[in-house]
Amino acid sequence: MQEFTIKYRRIGGEWIWVNSNSNTSNGSIIFQSSTLPEELSDLFSKFTSRASIQSVKSDVDSTKLWSIEYEVSAANKKSSFQESFLGVPVYVSRWWALVRQWAAWLIPAHGYGVFQVDKDAIICSFQRFDGLHLVLLGVSGVDNVQVVFRDDGLAGVTVCARSDDSEAIPARVLASIGYSHETALAACMYAARHLVQRGSLAITGQVYSEPTLKDDLRTNWYSSWSDGLGYCTWNGLGQKLNEQNIFEALRILRENGVQIQTLIIDDNWQTLDQSASDHHYHTWSDFEANQEGFPHGLASTIAEIRQQNPALKHIAVWHAILGYWGGLTRDGPIAQNYKTRQVKRMDTPKKGFEATTMTVIDADHVQALYTDFYAFLSKCQVDGVKTDVQMMLDLFEDADDRRELIRAYQDAWTLTGLQNFQDKMISCMSHFPANFFHSLLPSRRPTITLRNSDDFQPDIPDSHGWHVFVNAHNGLFTQHLNVIPDWDMFQTTNEYAAFHAAARCISGGTIYITDEPGKHDFDLIGQMTAETISGSRVILRPSCIARAVTSSVYISNTEPRLLKVGSYHGRSSTGVGLLGVFNCSNGPLLDLVHLQDFRGTLTEQEYIVRSFASGKPSNVMKPSDKISIISVDLPVRGWDILTAYPVFTWSRDDKSTKIAPLGLIDKMSGAAAVLDYTVNPNSGQRLLLSIVLKAMGILGIYISNLGNKSVQDDFLVMISDSVIPLDTVSTDENVLKIDVEAAWKAIKQRPSWSNEIQLDIYIAW
Repeated sequence: MQEFTIKYRRIGGEWIWVNSNSNTSNGSIIFQSSTLPEELSDLFSKFTSRASIQSVKSDVDSTKLWSIEYEVSAANKKSSFQESFLGVPVYVSRWWALVRQWAAWLIPAHGYGVFQVDKDAIICSFQRFDGLHLVLLGVSGVDNVQVVFRDDGLAGVTVCARSDDSEAIPARVLASIGYSHETALAACMYAARHLVQRGSLAITGQVYSEPTLKDDLRTNWYSSWSDGLGYCTWNGLGQKLNEQNIFEALRILRENGVQIQTLIIDDNWQTLDQSASDHHYHTWSDFEANQEGFPHGLASTIAEIRQQNPALKHIAVWHAILGYWGGLTRDGPIAQNYKTRQVKRMDTPKKGFEATTMTVIDADHVQALYTDFYAFLSKCQVDGVKTDVQMMLDLFEDADDRRELIRAYQDAWTLTGLQNFQDKMISCMSHFPANFFHSLLPSRRPTITLRNSDDFQPDIPDSHGWHVFVNAHNGLFTQHLNVIPDWDMFQTTNEYAAFHAAARCISGGTIYITDEPGKHDFDLIGQMTAETISGSRVILRPSCIARAVTSSVYISNTEPRLLKVGSYHGRSSTGVGLLGVFNCSNGPLLDLVHLQDFRGTLTEQEYIVRSFASGKPSNVMKPSDKISIISVDLPVRGWDILTAYPVFTWSRDDKSTKIAPLGLIDKMSGAAAVLDYTVNPNSGQRLLLSIVLKAMGILGIYISNLGNKSVQDDFLVMISDSVIPLDTVSTDENVLKIDVEAAWKAIKQRPSWSNEIQLDIYIAW
């Protein structure tokens, strides 16, 4: 490894050393090894001798994979705990891990050289001085055992297992080494999926093989429930929830033209016993909504909401997986109708609640409870659920309760939810290991939504950058689960509103706002959504889940570097890479973005990169160029979305024109509006560019010699075989702009059978 720094200057300014101006350390040049180590023991010093180690065939090229097993003794009344020293990883330059912030959530942790974590980790990744990457993954949710990692205080890795099984069973760790962090992690995740699906019962009652997935950019086309803008009542309406403030919030949105497709009625609609002073001890009494806030019952409230808001497609309600934070009211109607048991809840002092005894539904009646409850919700015209406080299952103290209840609740919720609501389910506060592996990793069921991080906190200024940082790094893991990520709700008038909006737009997940009634940034909402030709509004979700890109993986939130979050949309030949850049620090930042930071870029393909903030396209470049770098200068709270578009070259008569469809350039993730496009250069003296869009906005097309052309003489634009008016087409530098919404409204003669919009653009030579 060799160190370096950079000297730079702004135009007309003085030369400045990067390390002295931005308080950063020198950069490092790491020369990557051309071979992978043959034995796992080569990757550690003081290597363990107690484990059973087996080389495993990896599903990912250019990686090596091992399975490590430690036998854990049987549990009795209490869980069986065992710590086993694995070894000290060698040649470590940097490391990162996903650790349990507390029982409910994962957060990233970072470090140099010495491995040192103060919380339980489920993934550890080490960047080595030879350019290789070692990934360790603890496998939980199989045979009632949970596996995490800790340090031994001397840079070593300790495997910590908790078993609730009545027999001695193995604790499993997967280890992989590869030339990139992405491939090494993928090798572990694919192997874990194989292991979990062979060792657990599928919901359908059938276990079948998992297809091998070697492409990190595999496309997931999600269902329509996730494609509409949502409104959640939690921050916007607060904890004194009632039907009148829900009606009023929706009225204000409706009258201002904000079309919400999903409403989430969050906490405080249920009938609860609130005699305890702290909500962590409140209990659930009855299926019906509370009389104070919903005097005519939940069905009446939902019916009124749907009558007043015909464009609203989906209504989901909140509940805890055990009913409420404190479980069930011991003498309430629910507890009287189902078999219950008393369980001990462990102490969680950092989150404000202590050990207690709770009343919960017993294992053999959990399915009956969920069947009846979800039948009640469906009868009330509720068609989705946000099921929260799921980590409470992992806070059961006794081994018998954990063994008999954790999986029973996971399976009952998943099965009954899918039967009643299909994929309209949000799993929240559920970042505990057994849930990840048993419920969320297998791909043999419809994809549901997973809250990807802890809550949005509108009134804590320091939380906003950290919130996006956590989501980006959690995405490194959750991208491999069978989920759609939910980066949580946010408010459009918060000082970080656009920062959050940009993060949600590239996330590949859902977008929910939680504005206080009347406090809305309609322009920002317009940048996140687009109108379809049927009159509905959709968000524009990239087809791949976003995560921190390679150059950001090992960078901690305390370093003065931009956070780079990458997503991807489309097919490999015509797809685009989206890169969100965020200043999560307390000062302005200048950073460099390389074309290789964009996911899916091909070495010899030419691209242009367009900034959403400035609207300007870059010069044409390709990753193999010596200089394929873009400078990004962001203030505090600064952000931008950069999109790398593949360029097509049209050559004729020893001249060439470079062309790239840009998608809807007035939308943050407007590239995701493009469903497909084709280029036909053989249309006489014209090139035909056909583009299919899912929604309307300002369509941009990069044309390298646009300055030599006129809208009137050199372009013909058609929608559905109709020529659009000239006044809907304009030019700006090298970008042809087409106002698709104005054009559609000008030429539309009949309702469309589909939301797809096909534009044929003829460009004269």
